Amino acid sequence: MSSPLFHSRQKEMVMRFLEKGKKEVEVVTGGNSWGSSGYFVEPTIFFKPVEGAEIVRKEVFGPVVVVDTFKTEEEVLKKANSTEYGLGASICTRDLNHAVRLRGSWKQGLWLLTMRCHFIPSHHLGVLRAVELARRMANMC
Repeated sequence: MSSPLFHSRQKEMVMRFLEKGKKEVEVVTGGNSWGSSGYFVEPTIFFKPVEGAEIVRKEVFGPVVVVDTFKTEEEVLKKANSTEYGLGASICTRDLNHAVRLRGSWKQGLWLLTMRCHFIPSHHLGVLRAVELARRMANMC
């Protein structure tokens, strides 16, 4: 479960995104309203969206993450920079120098980096520390 959305209109908007996303992208988990009262939505993970999927291009402002893969550096940069809002992006890598170099080409507001390549929601502070380290290293280059 996650914390509630702030208003019924926000929940309706998030649910519209989720319903459309289910038609365009594989749902790993979630994607539904949660509970019989309040503004709760299940945390949702989408995987490998089709090119141009709205759930990737627009900002949902709900408990939703879209996970995608890539084969080349050019492909990942094209995908990362093709969103309308570009509020945030994350990268999982074992090569910090490569990640810092890529950061200069990403047009995102917030950039998250993890070196362990697995996600544990309760350990978000470790990710933020890695981000700060990457930013400092990028400034030294």
